[in-house]
Amino acid sequence: MSAVFAAGLILLAVAAAAGLIAWRPRRLRAAPYGLGAAGAACLAAVGGSALAGQTVRLNVAGWLAPPADGGPGAGLAVDRLSGLFLVMALGAAVPVSAAFASWAARPESAATRILAQGYALALGATVVVMTAQDAFTALFGWESLTAAFYLLAGAKRGEPDRGGAARITVAFGKVSGGALLIGLLLLAAQSYSRSGAHSVVLASFAHVPGGAARTTALVLLLAGFAIKAGLVPFQVWLPRGYAAAPAPARAVMAGVCVNVGFYGMWRTLALLGRPPGWLAGILLILGGLSALLGIAHAAVQNRLSLVIAYSSVENSGLIITGFGVALTGSAVGSQQLVAIGLLAATLQMVTHTVAKCLLFSSAAGLEAATGNDDLEVLRGMGRRAPWSGAGLAVGSLTLAGLPPTAGFVSEWFLLEALMQQFRVTALAGRLTLAVAGAAVALTAGFAGVTFVRLVGMVVLGPQGDTGGRGAPPCAGGVWGGSFPPRQQSTAGRGGRRWCSSRRARW
Repeated sequence: MSAVFAAGLILLAVAAAAGLIAWRPRRLRAAPYGLGAAGAACLAAVGGSALAGQTVRLNVAGWLAPPADGGPGAGLAVDRLSGLFLVMALGAAVPVSAAFASWAARPESAATRILAQGYALALGATVVVMTAQDAFTALFGWESLTAAFYLLAGAKRGEPDRGGAARITVAFGKVSGGALLIGLLLLAAQSYSRSGAHSVVLASFAHVPGGAARTTALVLLLAGFAIKAGLVPFQVWLPRGYAAAPAPARAVMAGVCVNVGFYGMWRTLALLGRPPGWLAGILLILGGLSALLGIAHAAVQNRLSLVIAYSSVENSGLIITGFGVALTGSAVGSQQLVAIGLLAATLQMVTHTVAKCLLFSSAAGLEAATGNDDLEVLRGMGRRAPWSGAGLAVGSLTLAGLPPTAGFVSEWFLLEALMQQFRVTALAGRLTLAVAGAAVALTAGFAGVTFVRLVGMVVLGPQGDTGGRGAPPCAGGVWGGSFPPRQQSTAGRGGRRWCSSRRARW
């Protein structure tokens, strides 16, 4: 399996190289994404092997990371925890890459070499973060992922607001990287190897003694991972960054790469163990608030990409709420509460990964058919693009939490986890779990309304008169002749036309 591990990384590197040379001939634009799909399949197989109990190691310390203590700790390795995340993230990357390749091969696609580079770098950085065995390699992968998000969000810099979205994405990425750097340095300063020197091997951080430095490092690490996941109050970058990227790239960012934030939280709990009770309470409250604010924003958006992007904030809040239950269990010494919290959060992660990949990939097909992601323009488009419409319907019903989808199971289990107040003796802990449970229950109601509305408009609704391909109905006006050159619409083959009531927009 080490050879398969190396083959997967090499295929991702070849995909990045292919993006430099194969983007000009249109028939070869899909090549980087086909290679990426093959590499993701290899890495998902490595994760499955690790889940079966085999630890897979790849010694890359000579060229990626400096030797850590001169031992085997440096480099990349896959254990059960990282194997779980590799199966989930890279397994989802295979069909997403296939959809990406199909989109890139279309004549109207905006595939560029920057987009191919960002795609390959994002998958490679995700693997490096999830398999790093030392602090240097983990930070290397984290900063590489920030650069990849910048390339994906800024791939269409010529369009309005794309440059600003790319800058805010990289700014929050650098803030999260800075928090991780300081936290890991604090742990490295307190940990020692067998030779008596300070160690940067992640496994050595489990032996750091308790105290102010360890607690500060724990807070900084969780904050750095929470920024990448889009937890309140750091969620402002996520909808803008996702919406700015080309349609298929959003599935890579939201369905595949965002899991590195959750992996970091899981790994931090495994290494550092029992947290202070107040930290668990803060995460519970912020997780519930993120879920509620995210779905509230999603419910009032009129663009499909923004509806799905804001729902990512909601899903991150639900996942972190489950993780907060696990932290609460760790703080009070209840292994049952830790187990049920992690299980609820993991079910939410699986639901989020599958649904977001489906939704963003389906949205890419619908946007390609209309040239627009306005919900009024997309009304009834699921009938003209049945595959995309079916994917949108399944993903929406999953996030709505309707039976018999995985979303229903994961939300029900999360609510059950939040009802375990009897395992907590402190009144403050019980009240925190109750408040988080109320926020999650309200979020589930909003999600049902939001995504059922989405299915009703895009999939089941009657198709409106678009006045030309990609243009909305001309309410209150009439369709006239051509725009001036700088105000031409994207009406497509039906002719460039303007609506007298919407000149400023169309």
